[in-house]
Amino acid sequence: MVKCTTEFPPYTSDQHKESYGLLYIFDSSEATEKRLSNNQNCLQHVFEKLEFMLREINPFAQSHLQMHRLVQEHPTTSVKMVFLEDKNLDMRRYNAPT
Repeated sequence: MVKCTTEFPPYTSDQHKESYGLLYIFDSSEATEKRLSNNQNCLQHVFEKLEFMLREINPFAQSHLQMHRLVQEHPTTSVKMVFLEDKNLDMRRYNAPT
């Protein structure tokens, strides 16, 4: 089993700037702007499509959105997100016949 936790804040501030390898919560338009500023030769509509797809199908993105809603509803609550991996569980939606 793999357990992944982070102690970094999910939002940026004056004291804590965003960096690669860490997870942050941004509004989708703000996230697109930040990606474009770091990748100036890319097309904006491509990033917008990717952002939409990630939020729709990626369970980790959906978990971060849920955590964002929790923080907005309860701003004084300390929130921790933990990802667990159990190699004995088959998380695929459909198993191929054997």
